[in-house]
Amino acid sequence: MMVGFTWIQVVLVLMLMLQFTVTGQFHSITVILGKDVILPCGNVRHDQEKCNRTAWLFSGSGNTVMLVQLGQINTESNSKSDRLSVTERCSLIIKKVTEEDDGRYSCRQFDKSGRQLGSDSGFDLSVVPSEYLHHHVFTSIN
Repeated sequence: MMVGFTWIQVVLVLMLMLQFTVTGQFHSITVILGKDVILPCGNVRHDQEKCNRTAWLFSGSGNTVMLVQLGQINTESNSKSDRLSVTERCSLIIKKVTEEDDGRYSCRQFDKSGRQLGSDSGFDLSVVPSEYLHHHVFTSIN
């Protein structure tokens, strides 16, 4: 019986951590406070070097900040730059997610002349405390 209960907990954890809802080119995702998250760029161009025509923007708390510009982390305009990195496929990695990371992350592609290609893709990120997960698991089972 304990194995079944543990299996239910694992499934519920995965459902909460990977809760996606498609809304146009943006997806909603819920992440547990303190965990790492990888946000893939849905419209990435494969004819670029080191994501040099990719930008990531963050919108939250009423303002928009450029996190990544031309494939490079923007260290001057955001306080989370030490927790950010970009993969070779232009995905954005956020380490040790905090409540301040809650918001919209947009991936934008540019051509060689600097003109935007297509529309943005990205994620509406919601950050929840681990207590939310435990409460949700136990109330779902009872």
